[in-house]
Amino acid sequence: MTIRSAGIVVWTAVATGALLVSAASGVALASVRDDLRAAPPGGSTALVGLPRIDCPPQLTAEQCAQLQAAIPAGIPTGPPAGIPTGPPAGIQTGPPAGLQTTAPEISTLSGAALAAYMAQITPAQMQTLGPDALAAFDGEALAAMAPNAIAAMSGSQIAAVSPYAIAKMTGDQLAALSPQVMVKVTPEQLSQLTPIAIARLSGDQLANLTPLAMARMSGDQLAAVTPSAIERLDGAQLAKITPLAMAKMSGDQIDELSPQAMKRMSPAQVSRLADEAIGSMSPEQIKALKARAVGGMTSGQVSDLDPATLAAMSTAQLRTFSAAEARALTNQQVAALSSAQRRVLGIG
Repeated sequence: MTIRSAGIVVWTAVATGALLVSAASGVALASVRDDLRAAPPGGSTALVGLPRIDCPPQLTAEQCAQLQAAIPAGIPTGPPAGIPTGPPAGIQTGPPAGLQTTAPEISTLSGAALAAYMAQITPAQMQTLGPDALAAFDGEALAAMAPNAIAAMSGSQIAAVSPYAIAKMTGDQLAALSPQVMVKVTPEQLSQLTPIAIARLSGDQLANLTPLAMARMSGDQLAAVTPSAIERLDGAQLAKITPLAMAKMSGDQIDELSPQAMKRMSPAQVSRLADEAIGSMSPEQIKALKARAVGGMTSGQVSDLDPATLAAMSTAQLRTFSAAEARALTNQQVAALSSAQRRVLGIG
């Protein structure tokens, strides 16, 4: 609306759009138009007992008082009656009822409550847990964790988990562990992993297990390791595998062992290899075996050697054959040997 007083034009807005009369000048006030903007709130004043009037900043206090006097009494300055100023009734403004906004102290949880909490833990939260907290975990709590949370575990955290809890790890969880933390897996922990979980080990993970941990691997666990992972075993790890466990190695696994690693095999380990596994050895692998390791072969193993593999053996290796082993050679095997090799075996 427009108010003309003392030669000064003042703009303001009145909600009713009614025609007002200025008490000071008696001049008619124009009706409020829909597109008329309210006066900027930069200059404003309020008189005691009267509605607050927003004035342009160029008006003096006296001029604002004149404008104040021009507004008829009874015009509301707040929102229309009945219009709520707060949120609609029934709308909750705080967090949902029962929602915990702070993480609980892990040490206060156990059993199903701990498992339920660990099922929701994030990788960032996982990184904040100390080894003492991990040491208190039972198998159910560990098994409840998502693989992405397991992937956030550090070496000191994994080392703190009890072997009893480790026994509950799934294949997906074990596969999520970074290769770098595998070096912290203890022999006792490794011995408790299920063959189903072991089957998910990658070559990088297997390569980071300590030789002492490998010494606790059972035959069933070793048999579960994929050939592609077996390829990453080094000599120090292979040397620690028990002969009893070696008996479970398949031909496909033996085929993937590096000749460099096989240099560390003992006679006891070789003697326990299945005939099928011996038959899978390549010429390069058989040449890598020390003569004393070849001395651990049985007649059945020798007869299962591929002719080309047998022909790759050195004189020192062939001298370890017993008379019974030399006699067990097949015609194809003998035909593959050189005359010098046959003389060493006493069959030439």
